[in-house]
Amino acid sequence: MKIKLDAQLHVARNGILDLSKIKPVQNQEYMAKPKYGFWTTTYINKKVGSYFSKDFTMDDGEWYKLEPEEAEIFVVETGKDIDTLLSNYSRSNFLEDNTFIDFEKLTEDFDTLHLLKSCFDKGSPVKELLLYDQTLNIHNSDFHPFHQWWTESTLWFKPRFNSCEKINK
Repeated sequence: MKIKLDAQLHVARNGILDLSKIKPVQNQEYMAKPKYGFWTTTYINKKVGSYFSKDFTMDDGEWYKLEPEEAEIFVVETGKDIDTLLSNYSRSNFLEDNTFIDFEKLTEDFDTLHLLKSCFDKGSPVKELLLYDQTLNIHNSDFHPFHQWWTESTLWFKPRFNSCEKINK
């Protein structure tokens, strides 16, 4: 479904942001999180930056505010969303259970994957996921589909932005 996200923040740690140099996302064997793609988080304001920068220091790079255009976005908010992801875009972990997302396949149908802030709230069915008769915690289970995702974030497979502005902090 085409939707438009709110303004996004990206921290470039390697100099000037060049959206044309974004590398295609790649699955990593035995890891839930992919390699490459383009990571952002919802922009709050110049002082705070984003939900991510509220929790993690991000002073070691240049901040960029991006205004997204409409894009095909898979939004994760509920356990049903994870069921849909794993039913259509799963790959096996090192125990051969299908708990990891096949990001390369997901890029065939979507421009981005957006994990909402509510996924990290206490009691969220995404944070504490029941899968294969186990409760998987997003922060400490190697088998959770979003293991190593620490807060609200967006993984772009294709850059879909109307504008990009450097922010002076």
